[in-house]
Amino acid sequence: MQEDTTFEDNNINVIDETVENNSVDIAIEEEVSTPSEDAVDVEKLKETNRRLYARLKEAETEVKKIKSTSAQKTSNSKPANYEADLLRVAKGYDDELIGTLEVISKGSGKTLIQAQEDPMFKLLLAKIQEEERANKAKLGASKGSSQHQAVSIKNMTPAEHKEYVKEMMQKLN
Repeated sequence: MQEDTTFEDNNINVIDETVENNSVDIAIEEEVSTPSEDAVDVEKLKETNRRLYARLKEAETEVKKIKSTSAQKTSNSKPANYEADLLRVAKGYDDELIGTLEVISKGSGKTLIQAQEDPMFKLLLAKIQEEERANKAKLGASKGSSQHQAVSIKNMTPAEHKEYVKEMMQKLN
């Protein structure tokens, strides 16, 4: 048992000596560096730090601008042709009328919905509706009269007679 204690005491002494030697080395290294070089390095680091901090602040302001812009866009976001699609569905306007509305709205600085109230558009719309009514009022071409020309079966060959019967059957179906 005494041997164990002496061995432990020897290890403690060796560890203490190595710790003391290391601290001496560190102290020597500190003495080697010159104060003028440290001051120059510190000034360079401070200047670099200032530049990086300024860049950081600029980036933060840009991010805030982008977030506020995107928030505004999402709150007011409607498709570009939202009004045109709305008029197509609700009023039944075709592309020609929508194009006319777009021209009127650009010229007067109104929206498409407000441009519907323009007198020029109302006149155009009335003219188109009148033409549609006139076209519907016209009688269409008849599909044929109910009178048929008499066809003489007596003068037909058996092959012609079969074709004639097929044609008549198709007309009935």
